[in-house]
Amino acid sequence: MSWPYFVQLDLNAYHGAMIEKCVEKHPDQAEAFRNAIEKWNEANMPAIVEIRGLIKARIRVAGALSETQAEAQMREASVAWTQIFLKMLASTTANDWKDACTGKYANDTLRALDFQNHRSSILTAVPNVPVRQLRP
Repeated sequence: MSWPYFVQLDLNAYHGAMIEKCVEKHPDQAEAFRNAIEKWNEANMPAIVEIRGLIKARIRVAGALSETQAEAQMREASVAWTQIFLKMLASTTANDWKDACTGKYANDTLRALDFQNHRSSILTAVPNVPVRQLRP
């Protein structure tokens, strides 16, 4: 999973869908899963907000857009990426849900997507990311 895509997701919708599946398929693991996501959100949302702001500025400058136009493009990208990721969740196998709900997502994916710890390298990289990679 690449950070330019993940950082643009509606993380409440994406993680909310994952939590619902864990409640449905592995209710005994759902609370720990929810707690891991909440802890990750607390640690990473400030960096994500900052990165999103830089992406918006990059889109604005590259497209010679107004602030309103850049915000609209960010919303469109967020909706599109969120739908793509939600569709991927819909095709997730039972075994993969078991892995995700019992720690693999929290221990592997969320750890790899530690925006707070990688904040400076990501902020340095954003100006070099082709704008086409910031759009679905």
